[in-house]
Amino acid sequence: MAYQELVDGLHSSVGEIEFRRVGQRVAESMGFRYFAYLGFGDADPVLISSYPKRWSEHYFAEGYQDVDPVVAFAKSKRSTMQWTREATRQFLSTAVGFQAIGAE
Repeated sequence: MAYQELVDGLHSSVGEIEFRRVGQRVAESMGFRYFAYLGFGDADPVLISSYPKRWSEHYFAEGYQDVDPVVAFAKSKRSTMQWTREATRQFLSTAVGFQAIGAE
């Protein structure tokens, strides 16, 4: 149900603010604190998210979009996604430092 709400809400969103509001509402209804949409086209990547701005700036400054397994998965349209232990550890420990995720 949440997925369909997300799809319907995003299709009917008029602008970035509304898009962000729908994404955040659906993420929270699914038990997530943040959400992110990263679009690639002819221009620079477009990020619409609820993550702290400081984390998002660091993410792009470090080029994480080029090594993030979720982004690679989305670009390749593979049917499964796998994270290596080392990549996961490094990525998540950096995210915790930026308070982009909880340290629970």
